[in-house]
Amino acid sequence: MGQVEHELVKAEKGYLKEMQQEQSDFDENLVDLAGIVDTFAQYSNLANIKEIYENVVSVNDRLREASSQAKLFNSREALFGQESSDYTHLQQLQKEWEPFSQLWVTAYHWLEDSEKWMNGPFHEIDAKYCEQSVTTGAKTLFKTVKGLEKREDAGKVLQIARDIKGQIDAFQPYVPIVTGLRNPGMRERHWTQVSELVGNEVNPNMEEFTLKSFISLGMLDHVSTISDIGDRSGKELSIETQLTNMMRAWDSMKFDCSEPYRTTETYILKGADEVIALIDEQIVVTQAMQFSPFNKPFKDEIDAWAEKLLYMSECLDGWLKVQRAWMYLQPIFDSPDIMKQLPTEGKKFRLVDSKWRQTMARLHQNSAALQACSMEGLLEMWNNANADLDMVQKGLDDYLETKRGAFARFYFLSNDELLEILSQTKDGAMVVAQFMPGSIITLLD
Repeated sequence: MGQVEHELVKAEKGYLKEMQQEQSDFDENLVDLAGIVDTFAQYSNLANIKEIYENVVSVNDRLREASSQAKLFNSREALFGQESSDYTHLQQLQKEWEPFSQLWVTAYHWLEDSEKWMNGPFHEIDAKYCEQSVTTGAKTLFKTVKGLEKREDAGKVLQIARDIKGQIDAFQPYVPIVTGLRNPGMRERHWTQVSELVGNEVNPNMEEFTLKSFISLGMLDHVSTISDIGDRSGKELSIETQLTNMMRAWDSMKFDCSEPYRTTETYILKGADEVIALIDEQIVVTQAMQFSPFNKPFKDEIDAWAEKLLYMSECLDGWLKVQRAWMYLQPIFDSPDIMKQLPTEGKKFRLVDSKWRQTMARLHQNSAALQACSMEGLLEMWNNANADLDMVQKGLDDYLETKRGAFARFYFLSNDELLEILSQTKDGAMVVAQFMPGSIITLLD
């Protein structure tokens, strides 16, 4: 055997010996733990609950560490080719320990929490935690009692488990009172209903505002109604929150009109798609609120918001319709020749153009969509503008039709092409001579 192999064998024996010593110490630790577990069957003094709880936590930590060590030893034994040690007695010890651990951990938290719930400030109770703790505690102790009943030496501790379970069971009827009155949606109107129900003034500002004081007012006789009041307050809060969130959603919603449109020295509306989507979404939500049986406290506010959204929707539709017509007609009526040929339509367009520029100048200064779309009188202005632009468009169409009637070849041209020809020169004969040689028709007379 070479020197290296010799050193490896020597090291392996050393590691094996060290592991065996650790396992020996581990076995002694398990014996010690088993003795400690047995002593918990004799614990019965709730006055020492804090000390007992701390001991339970310590044992839990030691058992958890022991379980990890057992797995480590087995993996090392496999590595050294050793037969795996049997640690089923550790698993059995953990099984025997579980009822004691569950009892004292549950009892400790129950005694701590129930005192605060009954006699502490009512507004500090975490209703969700209270409900979960009571439900979990009752289930845990039901299982614990069953486990302890199987031990012949668990007489005293079994009675403790039954007593604590009895306390939790007795507290359970109070849970709906806690969850109802601690609902975040509870407002003054709800406290007034509770006061009328029990025949005494009840509100969060009372000096003796405790669960115990509530129970003394006979609230257990009205648990179902109090629970309903709490549930209703929660549903009303949901509506109130939705309404608030809808309004806040507009804080960051703005149009984009930062850059002038071409050479017009004015602006056009950009970013309208997001605004339209938000309006449509909120109209659906608001309509659902209007049909909710829990909307009474906010009905006027909901109706006002629904009316505002519909106004904004109509206003924006009218605005965009004006924009489309304005963008088409603006370069046309920018031509002096067209203005000369269509003075009535030109005058109407100039009036709309003036209002457009004034409105877009204001929007350039403040692009907030909510304020822009809800300006008083804006919808009427856009409706009138659209009516005027429709007349302008009709006058323009009639004008182009007369030109086509005067010169049949113009029927082969689109409106834009024909307008380009008609706006190029004051001399119609020159246009005809240029585009349709041989014609003698005067176009712009």
